[in-house]
Amino acid sequence: MPLKAYGVLITKAVDTLREGATDTPHYQIHLTDDQGVHYRAAVNVLSQERPSELLYLVDEDFRHPVTARLAGLASGWNTLPPGPGGPNLDFVRGNLFEPEQMRTLPPDLPGDGNDLATSSTSTYGGPSRPRGPGVSVR
Repeated sequence: MPLKAYGVLITKAVDTLREGATDTPHYQIHLTDDQGVHYRAAVNVLSQERPSELLYLVDEDFRHPVTARLAGLASGWNTLPPGPGGPNLDFVRGNLFEPEQMRTLPPDLPGDGNDLATSSTSTYGGPSRPRGPGVSVR
């Protein structure tokens, strides 16, 4: 599906909510920018298409040449020009990380710390905070 406008949203995560639906549950992330504008990111955590599982990667010290191109962008929505050579993040073709490093995170399993609902990776103030330069939701 082609995008009408490609860009990057620079915000801070202020809250999260895991929906309890079983057919297409979503993980809601409440975001705000430096001007106080509120955004909502809805992450489909169990697609009806295969593969249906959410894959994730937490890299607390992410480094890649593309992140330098993001420096200096304002907080909030920044429209980016399409095409190669810009700060566009393409997780499939951009060689940002090895796809084998990604892990499955089920939406809901019995017990603590083994799914999106109870994992520390789903805590907005948790391990996604970077130790060095990089891209993260903070």
